[in-house]
Amino acid sequence: MLYWLTNIAETHVIFNVFRYITFRTGGAVVTGGLFVFLFGPWIIDHLRLRQGKGQPIRDDGPKSHLLTKKGTPTMGGLMILSGLLVSTLLWANLRNPYVWVVLGVTLGFGLVGFYDDYLKVTRQTSGGFGGKTRLLLEFIIAAAACYAFAAIGRPPLSTSLAVPFFKDIVIDFGWFFIVFAMLIVVGAGNSGCDIAVEAAQFAAKAYLSLRRGYHFVPKFIKGKPADRCAEFLLRWHLPLWLRRRLAARLVHTALGNPEDYGLPKPDHRFLETHPIINSQLFYFVGHGRIAPKPDVAELSGNRVRFVDGTSIDADTIVYATGYKLSFPFIDPAHLNWHDGKPDLFLNIFHPRYDNLFVAGMIQPDSGLWGLAHYQAQLMAQFIRLQRNDPQKAERFRQLKSRPKSDLGHGIRYVRTPRHLLEVEHFSYRRRLKKLLAKFG
Repeated sequence: MLYWLTNIAETHVIFNVFRYITFRTGGAVVTGGLFVFLFGPWIIDHLRLRQGKGQPIRDDGPKSHLLTKKGTPTMGGLMILSGLLVSTLLWANLRNPYVWVVLGVTLGFGLVGFYDDYLKVTRQTSGGFGGKTRLLLEFIIAAAACYAFAAIGRPPLSTSLAVPFFKDIVIDFGWFFIVFAMLIVVGAGNSGCDIAVEAAQFAAKAYLSLRRGYHFVPKFIKGKPADRCAEFLLRWHLPLWLRRRLAARLVHTALGNPEDYGLPKPDHRFLETHPIINSQLFYFVGHGRIAPKPDVAELSGNRVRFVDGTSIDADTIVYATGYKLSFPFIDPAHLNWHDGKPDLFLNIFHPRYDNLFVAGMIQPDSGLWGLAHYQAQLMAQFIRLQRNDPQKAERFRQLKSRPKSDLGHGIRYVRTPRHLLEVEHFSYRRRLKKLLAKFG
């Protein structure tokens, strides 16, 4: 709606900002947030009044849900969808047909959830309608949306698939594109546990195969991101054994033990593997929507047999087994390759070459981009020293040629390919900042 103000931007320059999607995106976020903040309490109170006892709680999940979730009103998605609808109608370019298609899919999926909750409340049962029925309705919505995308676009591109990283490979599916795209809309996800969580919300049941037991960390603890909570323990410079014990206790309080939900017990100590950040996996496992399974022993068509002897028929198998480190554009001999990875000082600087750097080749136990920022600063600092201060440059050159140091800050990570680039973020960041100050 506000996008129409661009029609008078020629005479009133101030309205030109409405042309920028970044400005309108920010406005939509603020509008949606304000709507939920202002009307959310009223919607919740109204739902609680109309529903009385709230949604019945399943008795086959964690026993704590029978107490903590009792009386909680359902259909809270109405509040979120209302905020999304208002902000979209206010800030989007409504002349763009793709906006209406995406909005229709969002509202369609929301109505499916609304009707499911409506059946639970009116029938006073936790069942709603069956998973197959839900999946069928979502397939119909996805098919309609994909047909609209194909009809709106220009053939053959509107029915073609572009293969990522291969710009010259474009496959025209014709109208079979609708079936292909429909499957992607319904079953899309990210990786590993996130894929399982997403699949559990649409499929009748999802299975998660784990090679070993892992420690799980919630995304938020007491309203704060988990890595920010970990920063408090690191700033106190507590010994590793105490920090490990406190962090494990905090996570146990927030989520409980994995084995309490039927997941395998971890075979290593806390912090010795890359943390799995997920707040929803335990919920779906506890409700039976995700079934944990051990490692895969054999595949035979759609039949999957696991190492414990059990087997299932799977409609779709998603491999989220990591990646192989590779730099195909440079000879491995130039990267000082050892033990499956380039052996570089701080995973950045070549021990001999002064003009070869690698940024971001780390797997921290927190966010990456802040560390990559300091890496780039240190690279630029060394380049500047080579031009302006040869003595300091020589000192840094000697430093980077020394044997590799411990980037885990005392943590002995499980020896798997996944942890080749693992670093303990707090000590790694502190070391980068010290080097910047020393050679500044």
